[in-house]
Amino acid sequence: MGIKDNDSGYLDTKARIMAAIRGKGYSPPATQREPDPPAEAIPADEDSPDSEPVEEPTEQELLEAAGIPSHVAAAIAAPDEGAPGELPEVGADANGAPGAPSRALALRTDLLPPGAGVLCALEDDPGLYCMQSYLASRVSGDSKRTMLQSLQRVARMLNTTPDKIAWHKLRFQHTDAIRAKLLDCGYSRATVMMTLAGLKGVLRQAKRLGLMSVEDYDRATDWDPATGVSLPPGRELLAVDIQSIQAYLGQLEGTAYGAYLEAVFALCLGLGLRGDEASNVLTVGLDLGKATLKLLGKGHKEDEVPLGPAESRALSSWLAWRKFFERRHRVPHLLLRVQPNDTVMKSRPTCDRKQLEYLCRRVAREAGVKHFSPHDLRRTFCTRAIRESGGDLATVQRLMRHADIGTTKRYDRRSDEERHAARQKWTIWRPPEPVEPEPLEEPEPPESPPETRKPGFRLLPGGKT
Repeated sequence: MGIKDNDSGYLDTKARIMAAIRGKGYSPPATQREPDPPAEAIPADEDSPDSEPVEEPTEQELLEAAGIPSHVAAAIAAPDEGAPGELPEVGADANGAPGAPSRALALRTDLLPPGAGVLCALEDDPGLYCMQSYLASRVSGDSKRTMLQSLQRVARMLNTTPDKIAWHKLRFQHTDAIRAKLLDCGYSRATVMMTLAGLKGVLRQAKRLGLMSVEDYDRATDWDPATGVSLPPGRELLAVDIQSIQAYLGQLEGTAYGAYLEAVFALCLGLGLRGDEASNVLTVGLDLGKATLKLLGKGHKEDEVPLGPAESRALSSWLAWRKFFERRHRVPHLLLRVQPNDTVMKSRPTCDRKQLEYLCRRVAREAGVKHFSPHDLRRTFCTRAIRESGGDLATVQRLMRHADIGTTKRYDRRSDEERHAARQKWTIWRPPEPVEPEPLEEPEPPESPPETRKPGFRLLPGGKT
């Protein structure tokens, strides 16, 4: 983030510095000095040394001469680009002069993800315009970064960069070859589907701009879906991991940094918020009286989540510390970027997704547990909620704010042993208990018939006749 982005009174600061320079005896360059009144034109003698043009000192040189560091002077002397979000007129050059041909229209660099550049003119480079307009149409910054990474992945496979690809000229033979190469490179099914989604988005933008016919678009995107099943990413924090983290946070009790970490884990683990949601929560959205928190979720959807007793205590403690930083850092965000020495960064006072990832790595290292990410905290929240609710996926889906219950199922990290144990606790079909038959009385053996002999035979010893 540059100096202009940090200081809202950039123009006033620049004017004061230039006024101070003039007070020291320096004269501003010709571009800053008021024009002299018209005078009679005096023809200069070409052979006279006085006719040689005198180079006026640049604004940066004057600032450096006044004792301002070079990198600060370079930022102040840079040409003004207008306020963030201010769009130049169509056909205007960098200085705003109308009628000059230019490639920069409609969007500034800070409105696009890193590496996307300034939106070019459609007639100059249609392929680049399709990519940049598609990225600019994404709602959240995280979605822009993900789609840009997908397009960069496609470009690396083609040994080029995304701005050099004529996206509007891709046909089915090209997209099918890209899909096949993604599978051959060993990417997971989720990565392949995400990459193809970014590719399809650019082609859809080309169709909307009239650079590709509907028939060509339908054919180019008629690829077979990536098949296969991959293991779910991430992990669930075990009970021993949470105990180790709580023990580490207990050592920081009574410090602003410790209250800050408690608030981070209350949002990410206690409420299951996404990283971008937790970093963008506003202070006005927190209502401790009603135990609710209003936030702007994925897809710019406003929602209100309930707070538990532990989360309310952690956020209340953090608000008490946050009041000490409001004098210098008047920002609407709930989370500030607190350092281990209980100070807030002046240049970047608010917390973002990268800061949350760094905090997770640091806490994992200090607590002696396996590495985890901010989204692993959300997975842990979902798994614990399913376990504690007895498998009530409908309630957990509302807590996770998922549009599809199938997404909630993918967050379930319960082990097979837990599933087997849960299966033994309930029975859907119960057969009738078997009835033992009454024992039957054995009949008495019949009396043996009397021995009869045949006439004319005599029984000899040994049973012979």
